[in-house]
Amino acid sequence: MVKKQKDKFGTIDRLPSEMYRARYRLRTGEQVSAGTFATEELAQQRLDEIEVDLRGGEHWDDRRSKVK
Repeated sequence: MVKKQKDKFGTIDRLPSEMYRARYRLRTGEQVSAGTFATEELAQQRLDEIEVDLRGGEHWDDRRSKVK
């Protein structure tokens, strides 16, 4: 069973594999995966890093291999 946890920026889902998936939304509304992590703390740390980058106006979009 997948357990979802909401934060003010992004979501962290606990997967059946006991891993954690972090996801967030772009300004366009598109949902993007921030990756899969061994711990919830690592997933939250990655979301925090992405949030800082987005607020600063620079974020590396791995899907397009370029800086937005």
